[in-house]
Formats: sequence, structure tokens, C-alpha cells
Amino acid sequence: MNVEKFDKWGEALDRMQELCDRFRLGNSLVDKLKNERLYYSAEFSVASIQAEDRYRNFVKNFELDHNALVYHVIESIKPEGSTILTLLFVSDFRGNWINERIKPDGTIVAYEGLVDDSMSAGFGNDIVEVKIEGTGGHLVRIG
Repeated sequence: MNVEKFDKWGEALDRMQELCDRFRLGNSLVDKLKNERLYYSAEFSVASIQAEDRYRNFVKNFELDHNALVYHVIESIKPEGSTILTLLFVSDFRGNWINERIKPDGTIVAYEGLVDDSMSAGFGNDIVEVKIEGTGGHLVRIG
């Protein structure tokens, strides 16, 4: 499709604003995105993706492979210690954009994958629907 990056940024900003409004997160995440800075939500905080090489590379590879724009990342740590990243993204297919936005039940289309070198059985990198919520100024994956 090759939707212009400018259009994807506009859509990404709209989606982030929608998430911040819905979960009463304030405008910090939107302001960071306006400055073209990608952040990730960790368990109790928000941090720049630039601080984590493996996260940055994971996002970069996804964006290149899917011609997509990632606008936020949610980090989850599994009980055995492996790291799952949930990438909120704008696809290259404008017709899909409405379906990629958050739904009334809190589900959203995202790309999920293990960042760690060892893959866990039953979990692979894939585009899925996940449930998210906001708390303490950041987003968390709850299902």
C-alpha cells in the first residue's frame, strides 16, 4: 500500500490521544510521541525505547518487515523471566486502521513477541488482539 509516513504519524497521534483520554493518563505519552520519541510502558513506569538496544531492534525489525509505524510498546515479564513486547502500531493498510484502534471492551490489535533469545513453547511472534488498560500514567497488558 505504501501509506505516507506523515499520515501514519497523524493516525498514531490520534490513537495515542484516544488511549490517554480513555484511561485518564494525561498528555505525557502524546507529548513524547509528538516529539517523535518512542516510549514503552514497563510495570511501574514509562521509559525511552532508545535505552534498550534489544527493544529498539525488535521494533525496527517489525516496522521494516511490515511497513508499519509503532507508536507505543508495552513490556510484560513472564513468570519464568522472559520478556514479551506488545507493539501498538499503525499498519500500511488505511482500510484496517479503524479495526486496529482500541475497542469498547479494551482490546486492541497489536504485534507481540518474545524479545529474549530463547523462545517459549506456545508463544510466538504474531499480530493478535490483546486487552490493555491504563494505570499510573502508563499502559499495561492484562489479557
